[in-house]
Amino acid sequence: MDLDDEILQILDSIKLKDIKTMKEIEVKNNEVVDIVYENFMKYRNNKRNKEETKNKLKDKGYEYIDNIEDLENFDPISLLNLNEFFDLKLSFSGYFISRKENKILLKTYNKSYWHIDINKHILFRKIRAKNKVKMLLIDTINTI
Repeated sequence: MDLDDEILQILDSIKLKDIKTMKEIEVKNNEVVDIVYENFMKYRNNKRNKEETKNKLKDKGYEYIDNIEDLENFDPISLLNLNEFFDLKLSFSGYFISRKENKILLKTYNKSYWHIDINKHILFRKIRAKNKVKMLLIDTINTI
């Protein structure tokens, strides 16, 4: 299969929900971070943490998850734990395994498992390489 055929195959596989640009994801991430940190800025560490969170999300290629139904098996998940509001930091938590009601099951590096209540955490998933390629193709097509 030549390169043109591969590109066409990738374009054919793009679903409507997949069509987001990296800029759109960055804007959404920043909006969510601003809203989450808004009520906790009186705590000294959160001024620095807010900017670090925005930078990590952008640099490491994460996107905000507003619907847990969009999660796929083994999606890498980082989160903001709202219980730690006085020192709110983005932290890698594990790989998505399953969901049940308002909880998700994650598997960590050391192969332990733990549940997360999605009402007490703001979730971000690492954008997979195949999705980055799709986004790049969409961005390229839009600039032509």
